[in-house]
Formats: sequence, C-alpha cells, structure tokens
Amino acid sequence: MASPALDLTALTPSEKLELIDEIWGSFGPEDFPLDDAQRAELDRRLETLDRNGPVGASWESVRAKMSRSAPLTRVVVSDHAEADLLAAFEFHEDQREALGVRFREHVDFAIARIQLAPERCPIVYRDLRRRLVERFPTQSFTGSIPMSRLSSR
Repeated sequence: MASPALDLTALTPSEKLELIDEIWGSFGPEDFPLDDAQRAELDRRLETLDRNGPVGASWESVRAKMSRSAPLTRVVVSDHAEADLLAAFEFHEDQREALGVRFREHVDFAIARIQLAPERCPIVYRDLRRRLVERFPTQSFTGSIPMSRLSSR
C-alpha cells in the first residue's frame, strides 16, 4: 500500500474522527457486493417473511439474552456527566439531521464496553478510567465507586 497523501500526524483528534466519519459514509452497497449464498439466504428469509409476516423477538428481548452471558458492571451517570451528554446530543442534532441519534448509539456502545470490561479502559487520572466514544470527540470516564457513595436514584 502506498503512503497516504494526507499527513495524519498533522490532524487533531477531532479532525481524524471527522475524516473517519467521511470515509465510512463514502461506502455504498457496491463496495460490499453480496455473493450468491448471501442472496439465496436473503431470498429464503424474505419468502418466510412474506409467508408468515413479521414474526420474531424484539431487539430488547434479544439484547437482554445476549447480556446474560457476562456479568455487567453497574454504570452510574453523574449529574454533571448527564448534562455533558445531553449538551453533546443537542449539539450534534443541531449540526446534522440524526447525528445526535448516531452520537447516542455510539455512547451506548461505549457504555456497554465499560460494563463488560472496565479494566480495559486506561487509567487517566487517579482511579478514573477513560473510554473514547468512537467517531465523536467525546470521552466517558469510569471509576471504582464504593457502593456507599452511589445514590439510589
């Protein structure tokens, strides 16, 4: 692979994330064509849908079953973090239609990663760990909080 014409080291983290988003958004269906086996499987599933209607489980139900496989760490969002997240959501919604929704999905993914393996997030200050929110210049912090300090809200 030839070296890129763009000097990535000269970009800020925010510019790098914007570039990733632009590259990801540039892909179209023609970039990932279906093979014959995939088409046959999709035809089979569409025929079943036509025959039986939309039968199945809700995403929430499937997600809950998937979550049972590993114990999850409880994540508590502080009042300050909640305000930051809501402000970031509103900012992204104001920038582009549905961008706030994408931001929320990526935050949800980051929180899920923290829940599954908080120790994989690097310690950045005292006992606080950080998980970057992919594709957005946002970060989530997590730390070991004694149960006595958690509110029951």
